[in-house]
Amino acid sequence: MGVVTEIFGGGRMRVVADDGEEYMGIIRGKLKKRMWVRRGDLVLIVPWEFESDRKGKLPKSHIIWRYTRTQTTWLKNHNVIKKEFLDELHNI
Repeated sequence: MGVVTEIFGGGRMRVVADDGEEYMGIIRGKLKKRMWVRRGDLVLIVPWEFESDRKGKLPKSHIIWRYTRTQTTWLKNHNVIKKEFLDELHNI
């Protein structure tokens, strides 16, 4: 899981994962027009397995789901995600 911190356009955005690593999140083609993602949204990501290492470039990942505010609150209340993780990133 991760939180969107910056939107670049073209279905690409910067995502900070719950382990602290940053990714270049890319919305999959099937979901591109069905899912609107905003800054601060909690998303489910799948890192790419086949990427070459480049200096200064973020590793890439697919964004496969966006959680609604209600779902995010439920996940936070049931300790699925750390409350500190979301609170820290919502202050950005």
